[in-house]
Amino acid sequence: MRAVATMMENHHKVQVLDEALEASVKLSHRYIPARQLPDKSVSLLDTACARVAISQFAVPAEVDDSRKRIAALETELKIIGKEKPIEGRPADLIKPQLKDLKKEAQRLGILKKEEDLITYALNPNVAPKFLRGELKEEALPAVKPDPAPVPAPSRTEFQVDVDGELFNVRIYPVSGTLSIKDISTIPAEKTSPKDQKGAVLSPMQGMVLRLLVKPGDKVEKGKPVAVLEAMKMEMSVESPHAGQVREIFVFESEMINAGDLLMIIH
Repeated sequence: MRAVATMMENHHKVQVLDEALEASVKLSHRYIPARQLPDKSVSLLDTACARVAISQFAVPAEVDDSRKRIAALETELKIIGKEKPIEGRPADLIKPQLKDLKKEAQRLGILKKEEDLITYALNPNVAPKFLRGELKEEALPAVKPDPAPVPAPSRTEFQVDVDGELFNVRIYPVSGTLSIKDISTIPAEKTSPKDQKGAVLSPMQGMVLRLLVKPGDKVEKGKPVAVLEAMKMEMSVESPHAGQVREIFVFESEMINAGDLLMIIH
């Protein structure tokens, strides 16, 4: 790895420390079981060197954010420089209207108190008829009475056998009617595929990279049957027991969640 590190430094123009070499070997051995050393450690080190080299030429996020803020502030300064400053109150620019409204209300003969002037100022179209009493009161919709409560049905008595001892039970339904069914006629719930014997479940969320078996193959306990990939790391799924592959429920390149059923081996 130290001989390869020199080539990495010359190619990517970065410095590779001994700590990075040790970490590439340990981490690749731990998280990439589907590949062999030193191939997987060299690949991991090459990816890390490439990312460091790219970051040296890219603008840091903090600097980029600061440049954008400076550009926004400069744009605001240019806009503010073109606007004229407000030298007085905006309300002073509004033409007085209260005197004209008072004269108009007096001419219409609807001004009897000060509140009438405010009513006319807020609703000049409706206020004259309202203050003269010409508007009729709108009829409110009739309120429908609440429906009468449904009388409770008569009680039903049963005898329940618990471990050979009889108990008298009375049942009062809260609403509706009481329905009794024979549980022996109700079909039993179907067993979920995940609960079937020999189910092989996904240990993590990711993508099915490869299927190493097919229906009908015989496998030994601990033999890899599939390879999953997540965050560019591969993980082998081993058979929990020996048996024959009965059915496969996933396909390659399919995205799966942790706990999904991969196949059944028994």
